[in-house]
Amino acid sequence: MLNQVIGSFRIERELGVGGMGVVYLAIHLDSGRQVALKVLSQDRVQSPQVGERFEREVAILKKLRHKNVVRYYGGGVYDGQRYCVMEVLDGGTLEDFLNQRSRRLTWEQAVDVGTQVCAALQHAHQHDVIHRDLKPGNLFLNQRGQLKLGDFGIARDTTTEGMTLAGRTVGTYAYMAPEQIEGSPPVSGKTDLYALGCVLYEVLTGRTPFLAETPAEMLIRHVQDQPRPVSELVADCPIRLQQVIEKLLTKAPSDRYDDALAVLTELLQVSGKVTSQ
Repeated sequence: MLNQVIGSFRIERELGVGGMGVVYLAIHLDSGRQVALKVLSQDRVQSPQVGERFEREVAILKKLRHKNVVRYYGGGVYDGQRYCVMEVLDGGTLEDFLNQRSRRLTWEQAVDVGTQVCAALQHAHQHDVIHRDLKPGNLFLNQRGQLKLGDFGIARDTTTEGMTLAGRTVGTYAYMAPEQIEGSPPVSGKTDLYALGCVLYEVLTGRTPFLAETPAEMLIRHVQDQPRPVSELVADCPIRLQQVIEKLLTKAPSDRYDDALAVLTELLQVSGKVTSQ
């Protein structure tokens, strides 16, 4: 599709491929502004369910306006092709960043990641949106190093009827909360907080909380096992930060923090505690 025109945008190059479509770098013909243009894959255009999911992601993005959430500009259908327009982020993803640095960050960097993600989650949850697929690959960076939560393809708007079929599990296995796997209790903002715990564990230790040979084994470990303490893998991790991660990774949602704002407050206190000690 390079150099093709969709609506008011000319496609320049491919940025990435997702579950529902392809994301391109595009130029707005009138202003010359660069944008990210997400186009529903041709081989999935005829699927009503995929089309509905695509439209749901667009509807969710319209609700969210926050510095740590990928910005939505508009979209529509052009010559039978569904598309949406978002801000272009040219700093890659947190996953890319980790791969360039042996998959580890300092505890200070981990706190910075956590506070930015918490800000994004608090905004989404206040607008009745549960992301359900929080992971380093869905956290995008701009050139200033600011994190942006993106890819709301399987997010759920709790004010509307969910699309997930009964008994079907959605998400990425290494970051899924027990209730997301078992289907009870229903997913909530605390489901995203569990995934945040997995992300913080990974950026600190270089590995996700659980390792497994098969998806089934991974799901069982999330439900039944306890991860190794961060301090066993990272000697200089502040005990307060380890406690935050442990609370995020508790099996019962009721034992986690009440909301992302509470986690943000705890993370902001970590540096202060280290300094005072």
